Amino acid sequence: MDHQLSDWSSFYKESVSCFEAVIVHHFFKDSPPPPSAYIYLSSLMVEVEDHCRSEMRLLIHQIDKVKRQKQECEQLRAVGQDLEKKGVRSLIRDAQVQVVAVC
Repeated sequence: MDHQLSDWSSFYKESVSCFEAVIVHHFFKDSPPPPSAYIYLSSLMVEVEDHCRSEMRLLIHQIDKVKRQKQECEQLRAVGQDLEKKGVRSLIRDAQVQVVAVC
């Protein structure tokens, strides 16, 4: 699962950087932001990054769950097909025995 998180790390880093740029541009387009704004933005970015990381982990868990369910479904389907084959064979054997008994 860690490799999936690392795949997403560049995505959320870019998203956070983009978000920070939009905030700075939107609120301070006419003058540079004061140092206190950078402190606020830094704390906001930490919150955004934590939220983004949490959401990504939830999505990864959901994807893993769906993959596991698909694998279980495939395994159950294979077991069902195997049982059907065995059931048909036993029905054929039973039918042959009954036919022999009738003759």
